[in-house]
Amino acid sequence: MDDVSGFRTRLQAIREQLDGLDYTVLPRMSDAEMVATMTEMRAISDRMVAGAAVVTDAVDKANATDHTTGTPLSDFLAMKEGRTSSRGLGEVKRASKIAHHPDVRDAALAGDVSPDHAAVIGEEIRNLPRGQMSGEQVDRAAELFLDRAATTPPERLHKATQSILEEVAPETVPSPGDEAGQDRRAAEPGHQEPAAGMGVRRGGVDLVLRTTTRPGSPTTHRHPARPSARRADVPSATRPKR
Repeated sequence: MDDVSGFRTRLQAIREQLDGLDYTVLPRMSDAEMVATMTEMRAISDRMVAGAAVVTDAVDKANATDHTTGTPLSDFLAMKEGRTSSRGLGEVKRASKIAHHPDVRDAALAGDVSPDHAAVIGEEIRNLPRGQMSGEQVDRAAELFLDRAATTPPERLHKATQSILEEVAPETVPSPGDEAGQDRRAAEPGHQEPAAGMGVRRGGVDLVLRTTTRPGSPTTHRHPARPSARRADVPSATRPKR
């Protein structure tokens, strides 16, 4: 049996095992047995969701639905699963995040992290300044994200990005007074500065910038805005009355 047919055979076996489950026995279980059964099934479910995401990402990368049905994957999922096209596209993007980094992908497939954690980690790794990082630094960041996932809900995991980046690649984190570093970045090809007051994300760190012009200097400088300064940047007509 080759690897492809073996994979398909095992998948069919999983389906048959699921078909054989008799849920009428639940009332005869003790509380402890029901809790243990629920916990195990939810863990299995997470691993299947991760597996489905990895396969979905593989289909997307190969354009397999385009080749076989002439339909983009997001539309194919919408038709097959009764989703909207936008929801189908969301599933494709989520699958891409889960499968993005091999260590994170494998952890999700093994059930070491949930698919929700894996999706957040995948997105945060994509947002790292990988052009300024070595492969080893990116892998180390993934490892630290996986460690944090054991004690951090997925909704809060993105808050660990700055501290992880400071640990694995501190040279990529702009300091509040790093005008020289910001000037160097402004000189990079294709670099575009945001408008004053707009939020930007550099190296996984959220910054709010304001523009000041020093007296006698034709150069406009951008500085990370202090929290106390942000209120001063708001026109008085729009400030809430106390």
